[in-house]
Amino acid sequence: MNLIELFEGRWEEYDFMHGGCYVLALWLHRKTKLPIYGVYDDSDFIHHAFVYNENTNEAYDARGSTTSEKMQDYYNQESNRKLIIKPATKEDVRLHVELAIEAQQQRMFPRRIPSSETSATVARYVSKIPSLRRLVWNT
Repeated sequence: MNLIELFEGRWEEYDFMHGGCYVLALWLHRKTKLPIYGVYDDSDFIHHAFVYNENTNEAYDARGSTTSEKMQDYYNQESNRKLIIKPATKEDVRLHVELAIEAQQQRMFPRRIPSSETSATVARYVSKIPSLRRLVWNT
């Protein structure tokens, strides 16, 4: 299955899972005060960012909520190497936003990466995902 088939009709999800995850994690952190976590490789590169509720073991990203174990399993399978989940600083995640935007400008990402954690685009997307909507607005 190619990317067109996998994300057909779900391009916003694709954007927030491929480069835009950093923006989404910063936005969710600002709204919920949940800590930001990252999926790191052994060179300390963050492959994915999300917010994590340590009390409930729920990780939140563009797909909604999942457990940290499922998140780690997904990325270990996708990358074919051992990645670890650990807390991320806002500064590290912001740096990865800049790197993702630079990669997009060099056409390494096929789609536009939301460039601001205050973007109405982020809020609009979050409002469409039930578990994210409940997390942010309790609705």
